[in-house]
Amino acid sequence: MATQQEAELRLEELRPAYAVHIEGETPPGLTPKVLGTYERRPHGDGLVSGRHAYFKRGDERRALWYAARRWHLGRPVDIGQSQSWASVQAASGPGAFVPERIDAVWECAMPDGRWVDAPALRCRAAE
Repeated sequence: MATQQEAELRLEELRPAYAVHIEGETPPGLTPKVLGTYERRPHGDGLVSGRHAYFKRGDERRALWYAARRWHLGRPVDIGQSQSWASVQAASGPGAFVPERIDAVWECAMPDGRWVDAPALRCRAAE
């Protein structure tokens, strides 16, 4: 049986940061415009697929949200859908609840429609 302290630590692990930072490199041929700091804000009635949505600081045309067991980077008009510029599988574990805990490899959509791995792309809690 888990102790009270262990339970509190697990809950803290699932508490989303106010802002997250998408950093690293996008695959060659893609613009790095998705990189930057995203702030947690309500969308519509509040949560999207039970998670917070995030909007890029200084560029409201970019957002981060959870849908179809994946975190997505894309346009705010697509929030709640699985259409995006980049996404990462996050079906289980802490990364399924808060983006800064993602530990899988992101994939980016190429102009020709292919999806390629972006192992250098990361999401971390912003300071």
